[in-house]
Amino acid sequence: MKLYPVYPASASRATTLVFAFLLSLLALMPPMAQAKPPVLEKPNGFEYPTQVLTGSTQEFEISYLQESGDKPRSLLLVIETPQGGTVKAEPNKLPTGDLATGPLIATWYYSPRDAGNYKFHFETVSVTGEAARYPLTASEDEQFTAENLITKYIILFVGVIVSMGFLPFLVYIGTRSLNKRSDPGTAARVAIIVGALAAYALYIYLMGWVYSAILNVIVGVVLAAVLTVLFTRRR
Repeated sequence: MKLYPVYPASASRATTLVFAFLLSLLALMPPMAQAKPPVLEKPNGFEYPTQVLTGSTQEFEISYLQESGDKPRSLLLVIETPQGGTVKAEPNKLPTGDLATGPLIATWYYSPRDAGNYKFHFETVSVTGEAARYPLTASEDEQFTAENLITKYIILFVGVIVSMGFLPFLVYIGTRSLNKRSDPGTAARVAIIVGALAAYALYIYLMGWVYSAILNVIVGVVLAAVLTVLFTRRR
């Protein structure tokens, strides 16, 4: 017959007390701190492009901040192209510095090839595996429109022809039909002025953001000078 050892009741009670004591210590211990996710924000004073030309190089920046000092393991600029494709790019200038003194700034350079509307956002994962996004949701993604300069000049060329040819003709015919006693020369000048103003308005609409304000003003001054000559010249 096999014999089994018999332990005294006091030993069993002691084991139970020790086990209960350890459980109490575990309950009193504070929970392990979980790493907080990083924060991505647009740098102060930096503005993302809204209208660009195809082929032009655009700059994008994002600031990375993590209160525990965890640096980024990955940082991506994600761009949705007009054709439905997705471009994921790492920074051209990697963020450097100390998170204890401020956010890290990452920089990208991107040149849109096709005309159309682009959407973009930023993604990051810290060294502890915490992820963040800017903007927070896809519905808030930043956008910019890329336009082809050659296409804009073609539209401007056709518009100027219509403004300086067909439109003055309509204005002249309308003016003469409303007042048949009006001077034909004056009616012609008014028609040309209307056409020139329409052409300049089209130029501002298409090229106003492409060229500097000074150049746009110079074009307006030249146009005003030509109109002044038309008004003041002798008949």
